[in-house]
Order: sequence, then C-alpha cells, then structure tokens
Amino acid sequence: MELSWWSAIFGVLILALCFMPFWLMHMKNKKREGDMLNYLKELSNQHYGNIHSYEFCGDFAIGVDLNNRKLYFVKQLQNELLKQTVSLADVQTCRYLKHTRSVDSESGKMNVTEAIELQFLPKGKSAQEQKLQLYSEDVNNQLSGELQFAEKWSKQINDWLKA
Repeated sequence: MELSWWSAIFGVLILALCFMPFWLMHMKNKKREGDMLNYLKELSNQHYGNIHSYEFCGDFAIGVDLNNRKLYFVKQLQNELLKQTVSLADVQTCRYLKHTRSVDSESGKMNVTEAIELQFLPKGKSAQEQKLQLYSEDVNNQLSGELQFAEKWSKQINDWLKA
C-alpha cells in the first residue's frame, strides 16, 4: 500500500497543530523574560549599575549588582509594574518568610501558604527592614517554585553579605 503525498502533508499539518500551543506558550514566556530583564536593566541603569546575576520566577525577577551592592526586584502585577531596590550595603541578613494559615478539610487540618517574602534586616537599629513579596495567594492561584526560589536567593544573598 502506497502512502499518498496528501496523507503525509495532512499528517504533518495535524502534528504541527498539536505542537502549536506549546510553541506559542514557549514564545510568550521568552518574551516575558526578555521584558523582565529589560525592566531590571532599566532599574539598574537608574542607579548607575549593572546586573551581574539574575533569575526569573513566575511574574517577577531579581537581579544583583555586586559592584554597587544593590539588589533589584521587578514584579508584574495586573496593570502595573512593581519595582524595588535594596541596598545590600545596609543589610545585615536576608531570610525568607512563609506565611501560612490552617484550613479544615475532609482529610483534617491542612496548612495553606498565604504569602512568601524575602526579608532584609538592616544593620542599624534606626533603619527599616525591607520585604519583597514573591507570592501572595490573593494574586497568584498556586505556587510555582517561589518557595524554592526564596530559599535559594536568601542563602545566596547571605553568602554575598558575608563576603
């Protein structure tokens, strides 16, 4: 039995249609990451710095300027862009905070994560602490790596603070 060209072309078209949504999601994520990186660079340029290390997670990005000891944070909210800068020279330590609440369910009590933040404790007692909100259950439907991100970055920031 001989395969006709029309059958082969039809099969390739069906296959392309199946992969199209995945490709479109990939391209959308790449564009969003490119936009976030541009926002980080723009923020660092306002402080006459450069981004040496950065990472994306969901709807936010963090970048660090090791020469000027600054941390830059951008988060895409629904209709606005939140930008924050933390001077690491004024920070004693960084830790991550996980806010939870207990909920009754059919299988018993369950802890639900309400928010995840990076908290920067200042060196001086007169200075105020700063917080970067990575996750809020009011904004995001579910966690997508924010806790692991917070753990990793708090450790990395504390290593930079010790150096």
